[in-house]
Amino acid sequence: MLITACPVWAEDVVVAYDEYPPLNYTENGEARGDVIDRVREAGRRLGVTPIFVKQPFVRAIQEVAFRGVDGILSVVKTEEREKYLHYPTLAHFFDGPALFAHVNSGVCVSSLAETKGLNIGVIRGYRYGEGVLDSVAGNIHFVKDGETLYKMLVERRFDLGLGYRQLGTYYLDRLPGGKQVKIVLPFPQLPMYFVFAKKLGSRGKELAERFSVEMQRIQEERDTRPSR
Repeated sequence: MLITACPVWAEDVVVAYDEYPPLNYTENGEARGDVIDRVREAGRRLGVTPIFVKQPFVRAIQEVAFRGVDGILSVVKTEEREKYLHYPTLAHFFDGPALFAHVNSGVCVSSLAETKGLNIGVIRGYRYGEGVLDSVAGNIHFVKDGETLYKMLVERRFDLGLGYRQLGTYYLDRLPGGKQVKIVLPFPQLPMYFVFAKKLGSRGKELAERFSVEMQRIQEERDTRPSR
């Protein structure tokens, strides 16, 4: 089946996102970021208007699964989530999980097994690849979002933080003392998807696929655009 950019709907869809700068974030009360921009443009081409709603990630997952939210940005694929979310063929970006530590903490690990006895900050609701979270041997402390995690690492309130590289780079570049927090153990990159609820039926599946294809097309257009 050929997927085109021709408008096939004239509707609104409610899209949840959490703070994942520089890809999706809030500035002056408005959704911003590279992924947000591509979703807006893809929606324009498809005749669909995305209505962005900022929510903590755990709440966003619950809302898209069971309540009034239609889709959610930047979601890692898991077997459990596939029960209630339509994942498209194409991811809209990749990011790599990693363990972070303050350079003055003296912490150096080469595997998750070596985290035993350490206090580790983890963003609530996030997934980091198959088996990663289950393999953490230390004491897990959940935080509400990425900004909180990296602030607490700068303040040395955790021995380690389990986060994502792009997200960490953004916050640590801007936080006072952020340069003192470094990656000590990286993990393979993971694809992130713009997903829609299975409660929408075939419409949700088609929305997920068409948005992913159009967002990929927009990125390719950007990449091939001549520089001035």
